[in-house]
Amino acid sequence: DKRYLNDEHFKNPNLNRAFVKTEADKAILKDKDPSYRVLTLNNPFNDTNVSYYHKSIGGYNAAKLRRYQELIEMRITPEMQQIGAALSNAKTYSDLDNIFVNTPVLNMLNMRYLIYNEKAEPIRNQNALGNAWFVKEVKWVKDADMEMATLASIDPKQTALVDVRFKDMAYSAPLAVDSTATVELLSYKPDELKYVTKSSENAVLLFSEVYYQPGWQAYMDGKEVPHFRANWILRGMNVPAGEHEIRFVFYPNTMSYGPSTNFTTPALFGGYEYTPVAMDSRDNESLQDKQNEALSVLPVLFSNNSFDVTVCDPPYAGDYSVV
Repeated sequence: DKRYLNDEHFKNPNLNRAFVKTEADKAILKDKDPSYRVLTLNNPFNDTNVSYYHKSIGGYNAAKLRRYQELIEMRITPEMQQIGAALSNAKTYSDLDNIFVNTPVLNMLNMRYLIYNEKAEPIRNQNALGNAWFVKEVKWVKDADMEMATLASIDPKQTALVDVRFKDMAYSAPLAVDSTATVELLSYKPDELKYVTKSSENAVLLFSEVYYQPGWQAYMDGKEVPHFRANWILRGMNVPAGEHEIRFVFYPNTMSYGPSTNFTTPALFGGYEYTPVAMDSRDNESLQDKQNEALSVLPVLFSNNSFDVTVCDPPYAGDYSVV
C-alpha cells in the first residue's frame, strides 16, 4: 500500500549487486545512441550480464527463435571463432579494425562493441552497419538452404537476399541508389520503432531488427505497408523516393482467435444474434461467413471508434485476417 510504503521498499537490494558494472560496461554506456548491440566472447548465448546493461547479440533464453538459433550455429559462431583467432595475432589498432572486415553477419546485426575482457575497454567495430541502411541490389533465393549458403558470400551493406516468396513485396529492378540518402532512428522501444528517411530514388531499406510475423506491423507516413524478410533474419521494405516516417509497432490493438475456439465463441463475441439457434435461422448464409461476422463485431466497434484493429487466425475463416 503506497500510503505506508514508497518505491524504495519495492526494489530488490540484491539485484544491483548481482549485475555489477564492469569496466567494459562503463565504457560502452558512454555511447548514448538509441540502439546498437554488444557481443561478449565469454559464452554469449548463456550470458545474462551483458543484456542487463546493453542490447546484446547473445543473452540466454530457452525458447530462442529457431531461425536465430540456426544463424547462431551456422554464421555467428564461426565469425566469433574468426575473431578469437585474429585477436591472438593482432599487434596494432589497424589489426583490430581489420578483424571485422570478415564478419558480415555480426556487422549487419549492428554489433558496435566487442567485449573480450570485462576489465578492459571494449573493441569498437567500425564496420557495424547501423540501425538501417539502403542497399544497391536485391538477390532472389529459392529456399532457406540457398539463403544461408549465400549469406556467407555477400556484402550485406550492398545486397539484400530475399526469398522468392516475398517477390511481390520488394523492388526487383536494378536499384538507382541515391548516395546522399539518409535514414535515422528517432526512437526505440520494445514494441515500437520510429525512423525518418530521405532519398531521391525508390529504394530498398534494410533494418537491423529481427523479422517476426505475425507480430510486427509496418507503417509509412501513417499508412500500413508490407515488409519482408531479408538476409535470413532482418526486415526489409520498399521505400519510395522522398521523405518518409516509418514506424514498426508490435501487435497494436490485436484480438487473436486460435483454431481451437469452441462452438459458443460466436455468441460470446457477437451476442445473442450469433447463438447457434439464431445463426441456424439464417440458412441462406454459410457457417464460415456467419462465424467471421460474429468474430468481427467487437473489432469493428473498436475500429469505428478510431482504434487500429487486427484480427488474427479466426477459425473456419481461411485468409480472412484483417478487419
